[in-house]
Parts: sequence; structure tokens; C-alpha cells
Amino acid sequence: MLELVKSIKSVELLISASYYFLIALLLFSGVSKVLNPQPLLETIEAVINVSEELQISAATLLPVVELTLGVMLLLRIRVEETLQVATILFIFFFLFSVYGALMGLKNDCGCFGKIAESSFGIGMVIRNILFLFVSVFLLIKFENKNPGAGKK
Repeated sequence: MLELVKSIKSVELLISASYYFLIALLLFSGVSKVLNPQPLLETIEAVINVSEELQISAATLLPVVELTLGVMLLLRIRVEETLQVATILFIFFFLFSVYGALMGLKNDCGCFGKIAESSFGIGMVIRNILFLFVSVFLLIKFENKNPGAGKK
């Protein structure tokens, strides 16, 4: 019985640590892009052939979305829906990293400012799949804790 209690506590600790890791990741990434949007703009320009206005709009919107998701999770506002959107965002990041790696892009997307190197390649793909797994893990755990929450 004691082992079961320890196991449950370990899972709860993993869920809590993952939850706050995801919050920190979203907030840090969003702030990094706000403070230095140039690498993101250069990455968008290298990947998507659209007008400068659309590039700037995308580079402005992405950090706002990341910051909004991070704050909503921190304040526990509509957690299930927020985790769903975060998971979609991480799916996009993963697919984008695979695309960039396959296309041979060499630039740094500036995802984490100057703190962490964010060049396209296998490292970025692995990092993004790990972030996606954390998001999916939390979404599954939240949905299992609250079956039917938010459903009518």
C-alpha cells in the first residue's frame, strides 16, 4: 500500500512539474521573441514567401499567443482548452522543425533568445517532439482527471 501511495505521489509530482515546465517554456519563449523578434522574422522570411506586413504580423502574433497560453495556464483559466491550443502549437512547431531540417535551413529561429541555440536540425526536431510529448501528456492527464469537463 505504501508503494502505491509513493507511486501516486510520484505521478502527481511529474504532472505538476510538467505543467509548470510548460508554463515556463511558453512564457520564456514568448518573452524572448518579444525582446528580439529579428531571428523569427528572418526565419519566416526564409520559409514563407509573403509580404513583409504578413511576416511582421506573424512574428508579432506568435509571441502573443505563447504569452497568452502561458498566463492562462498559470492562472488556470480554461486549462483543458488552453492545453489543446498549446498542443496544436507544439504540433506546428514540431512539423516546422522537421520541414526546416529536411529543407536544410541553417538559420536560428530565435525561439529562446540568446540563451539556447535554436538552429534547424535534429536537435531542434528532438526538442520539439519532447515539448509536444509534455503537452500531450498533460492534456491526457487533465482530460482523465476531468472526464466530460466542458462538454455539454
